[in-house]
Amino acid sequence: MKISNVLQLKNYIFIKIFPKSFFEIDILLELDLEGCSRLIILPNDMESLTSLKVLNLDSCTKLKTLPKSILISLPNELDNLISLTTFDIGSCSKLKSLGNELGNLISLTTLIMWRCSILTTLSKELGNLKSLTILNMNLCSGLITLL
Repeated sequence: MKISNVLQLKNYIFIKIFPKSFFEIDILLELDLEGCSRLIILPNDMESLTSLKVLNLDSCTKLKTLPKSILISLPNELDNLISLTTFDIGSCSKLKSLGNELGNLISLTTLIMWRCSILTTLSKELGNLKSLTILNMNLCSGLITLL
């Protein structure tokens, strides 16, 4: 029996809270939640996804905050996500800020955050992303500060 390393719930509009049980998948490489327009909460304990390479939250328009284990918590929780290469939060129109710990995602090559219209501040820690080759901030009309 082949076990998939990709969990794709693209355009699944019925999910509001992402179940913790999905994080028990041993080797999850890609989590695609694009278009889950009613999704408001992701569990805080995403640090167990040590092999995750792609996290797609594009068009999760009701998502207001990102889990502490991704961005806004202690760096040792982020150290477990060092495999993440692609992070797409495009059209997360309720997202207000990104934590300083974004700079700890050292394998990140692609950061897409277009149309995050109320995102106002980016941390200087973005400069730590030495592998970053694609940064899309189109239509981030509220962005006024780079700390």
